[in-house]
Amino acid sequence: MVVDGDTEWGLITCDLACAMEGFCGGVPDYPCDLLHLVTDCDRTIGAGNVFAAGGNASNKPCQIAGGRRYLTNEQPNLAETFACVARLGVSGRDLMGQALSAAMKPEMNAPGGCNAGFLRDDALLMVTFLGGYDYDSKGNPDLWADRVLSAKGGDPGAVVMLSILNPDCPAPDRICELVKEIPVPHGCGRQPGLR
Repeated sequence: MVVDGDTEWGLITCDLACAMEGFCGGVPDYPCDLLHLVTDCDRTIGAGNVFAAGGNASNKPCQIAGGRRYLTNEQPNLAETFACVARLGVSGRDLMGQALSAAMKPEMNAPGGCNAGFLRDDALLMVTFLGGYDYDSKGNPDLWADRVLSAKGGDPGAVVMLSILNPDCPAPDRICELVKEIPVPHGCGRQPGLR
């Protein structure tokens, strides 16, 4: 599952341009003709991405098997579909801690929730962060770590985190602090340069 760190869907300026002119000059491939397909889950932080819009985004709905918001081994064209959901673009925000916390909420994963069925008791949760520094997420690394561990039944061995950010963990890097909150599973060691 790919989750973006933004509380909004698309670009408000493009949405307005679509309504007034039928196109967005700043983002020529913006999906003006597909705005009727945007759902509440597309606009919900923490929901798996299936339709990103904006500069350098996929700008189209990604076809995921079973109507889910995450990929499984049933997914045809896995590499192509992953490329679609992972192409979030450059116009969002870096609310990665807030997005992770929201994605772990029980109601988000319950039947009828945006990510229904994503969290499974028998599955390892691997979280990989890619982005800039998270200055603005609601909450703090302790709260986000608690939410993740709670979602996995309190078992730190059921969670692995990787941050592809500055390996020196500078002071403003709250995601690095979050990654440090999750213990390394027994038998695994930290690799130089990875957090």
